[in-house]
Amino acid sequence: MIMDGVVVRLLRPDDMLVLNLEFDNILKSVDAMDVPVLIAADSRSPAFIHFVFQPQSCLEQVEVEGDSPLGSSYAGIRFGGSVGLLYEFQRGQAVPYTLAGLLGCLTRATLPSSSGLECVWDLRLCPVAPDIHWEHTAALETSSVGVTPLWQTRLTGDAGPAGVVSGSRLPMRAQTDARPLRFRASSLSPDRRRDIEAATAERPLLAREVTLSALGATVDLCGDWNDLTHVTLKAYRHRAVIGRDQSVATVARGYLFPFGFSVQLDTRTERVSTPYGAQLRQESLFTVLETEVDLTRAVGVPWSGRAFPFRRLVLHAPLTQRVVVTEDLAAGIPWIDSTAGVRVLFTICAEDHAGGSVMFSAPGAFVSLAYAYGDLGAAVGGYDAACGEAAVPATGRIALVADAPESSVFDVVALCVGALRVEAPHDTLRDAGQLAAVPSLGRVSARVPAIEAFQGLTPSDAAAPEPALLELDGTYLMNGVEQTDVYARLIKQVAFTPPVSGVGGVASLPMPVAGLARSVGVVGGDLDAFRSAGFDPAAFFRPAAHLGALPLPQLFGFLSLTELLSTSIGAAPRLTTGKLPDGGMIATMTWHTPLRAGVHHQFLRVLPETMLDLSCTTAIDGRSVRSETCGELRSFALEFAGGALVVDIARFAFTAHGAGPPLLDVAVTNVGFGGGLAFLDALRRLLPTPPSGPRVVVTATGIEVSHTLAVPSVPMGMFLLQNLAVSASVLLPLDGRPVRTRFAISSRANPFLVTVSAFGGGGFVTLCGDPAGVEVEAQLEFGAAASLDLGVASASVSITAGIYMRWDGQQVVLAGFFRAVGELDVLGLVHVSVEIYLQLCIEGSDVVGAARITVRARVLFFSESFTFSVERRFSGGADPTFDVMFPSQDPWRLRCAAYAPLVRS
Repeated sequence: MIMDGVVVRLLRPDDMLVLNLEFDNILKSVDAMDVPVLIAADSRSPAFIHFVFQPQSCLEQVEVEGDSPLGSSYAGIRFGGSVGLLYEFQRGQAVPYTLAGLLGCLTRATLPSSSGLECVWDLRLCPVAPDIHWEHTAALETSSVGVTPLWQTRLTGDAGPAGVVSGSRLPMRAQTDARPLRFRASSLSPDRRRDIEAATAERPLLAREVTLSALGATVDLCGDWNDLTHVTLKAYRHRAVIGRDQSVATVARGYLFPFGFSVQLDTRTERVSTPYGAQLRQESLFTVLETEVDLTRAVGVPWSGRAFPFRRLVLHAPLTQRVVVTEDLAAGIPWIDSTAGVRVLFTICAEDHAGGSVMFSAPGAFVSLAYAYGDLGAAVGGYDAACGEAAVPATGRIALVADAPESSVFDVVALCVGALRVEAPHDTLRDAGQLAAVPSLGRVSARVPAIEAFQGLTPSDAAAPEPALLELDGTYLMNGVEQTDVYARLIKQVAFTPPVSGVGGVASLPMPVAGLARSVGVVGGDLDAFRSAGFDPAAFFRPAAHLGALPLPQLFGFLSLTELLSTSIGAAPRLTTGKLPDGGMIATMTWHTPLRAGVHHQFLRVLPETMLDLSCTTAIDGRSVRSETCGELRSFALEFAGGALVVDIARFAFTAHGAGPPLLDVAVTNVGFGGGLAFLDALRRLLPTPPSGPRVVVTATGIEVSHTLAVPSVPMGMFLLQNLAVSASVLLPLDGRPVRTRFAISSRANPFLVTVSAFGGGGFVTLCGDPAGVEVEAQLEFGAAASLDLGVASASVSITAGIYMRWDGQQVVLAGFFRAVGELDVLGLVHVSVEIYLQLCIEGSDVVGAARITVRARVLFFSESFTFSVERRFSGGADPTFDVMFPSQDPWRLRCAAYAPLVRS
């Protein structure tokens, strides 16, 4: 009969022999002795017997060191596939259709070309030696005490004495499908199975034992590839008994991702006894083989290595540690965790191109050599997602720009480490022994000395502000500092508001620091505008929304510097830092810029040659701070009241050393009158000039320049002018207050006097102004007097009238008065006087009038005084609002009803 499609099962319960037989081109017949035999159905085609074993391997869940015991819930097990062997008939061969005959064919069975022996779960072993066979007994073997051993067949390459199974060291290659796990860990991860396949492709492993049985395979495998440079797996040892792993050990080489240190991962899985039975327990030992990485030799690094401004990395700890590698790279990042279940942080010292170093700790992953030189895009993305914005503490000093290390040095508080793909061929990276990824510097939390130094703070100062959060500029990464100048940007702008005394007492420079540039140190406002168009004052000093209403840079406390500067000329303020020989830090701010010519705010006249120079140098060494500040404005003039008062200044300089008193140097070349007061200047030239000339008073808080022109008494017949003086002064504060000017004609204490015959008067006028407004105070008086003396009687009368006005820029006070006094004296016995006083003034919206009459009488020794006064207030009033007239709807309805008859239908 044709056996094709027929499945025959060999069962022998005594020794648990279980085999399934399948046939291909086989005919069952009988020989001459009437014994059933198997022959080829078609002698022109090959004939085969397929021996199919039960699954020989299983995958068990492993208890990872540090995890909770599996306990009674242990149920993680999966069986491998069946194992098939193939026996091919020789031409004209007849095989007895008996148990002995079929098992005899099994001894010469081979592996199908497309399969191997899955004696380890998802790892198919393929013998390399051509002369191999299987050794087993066909007859049932029972000892004298009634014990029957398990039937099994062993793969061997040595024939050995007949009937004796001898040991062997057969070379084997391995194949895997890298099937994923359904639980966390097993004896071999998918990565390790791939590594075994790759290693055996270079050099076969040795099988000390490969035995098949109905209960599973017993194997003893070992491999040594330590001398093969580019092979991930350096050692492999596997022992399994009847399908269950007993001891599995692997030694894999790779890199610490993304830093590139050469590392080794030793993983050992042993079967141990537990209260719940024999279970597998796994532990891994992570060892750093090379503790230094030279980044200057790296190939294919994006952006010429600017994304990670270090030239060397040194790994300090841990160099050896028991770890847990939770995932294989195909499933995700193979993070390195401690046995306590927390991510291992590796302490690394990074040395920059300026010789500085930064110590930080960051997590890492294990990437085997099998993946190290290929596409690590998924690993880079996963690492960046987990760590790219997670700041880790750091200490040390970093130069962010390799091409300009001295001007980009900052003290680091924390940093974020990410990863970047390396764009280089696989073979190039393999020959260079370099990981296909490099670390990248994400955000950096650092102290910007150029800002903190001008606030007088040291790095150890408890009052130091929060460090700035920086990130490397994208344009800089792509093009370099030569093309863009700006190399870093602040995640959140910081307000830099040094005191006026910190920039020479001349100007205040509140700046919204948005980034860092090689040319100027710090950049304010819009970085893109600075990068494309250079220094634009409006954009440079423009604050971000979160800074609120940051004051604009000012000159003399109130003039906007952004309006005085020109976008076509000049440069931005330059703030730079450097190192001192003793290890300290020095910060320097300089600004040399011309101003836009013209009259600004009707006050400051800027000439074409006017220049503004600011300089501040601060040195910090430990907890000591030494500083020197200088400010100078040259060739300008101050004009007031439309040029009525002009002060020409050749040089206005301010110098301060630390906490000492400031040194002031002011060169005033001329103080004169112009405009409507030009006649006073002409008069001043005609009159004798005081030897001292204009009066200049310099103090630590300001500079006052004043000039007083005193007019001598002018008698002209019946006309007499006395006590007339014209004065003008300008106060330039050095503490941030605005400039203030004062112009006066005489004063309240010393009014001018005018006399014409019997009539006379006087008064004063004072005008004070600053950028906020003008204050005016004036008073004028006039009057007449007459007297009569008849000997026995005398009488006198005087009449005075005047007006007073005061305006403080918001409210006007205006007052007028009339005063009349009369006296009569008769022989000294009777004396009568009458005083009449009238006053009228404006108080807000009210007009207030007051009158007072005082009568005094004295007769001999008797005297009496009577005063009568009255006051009246007249209000301008205001119409009541609608809500006052109609507080509810009822009054409104009544009012509308009153007019209803007037409405025509």
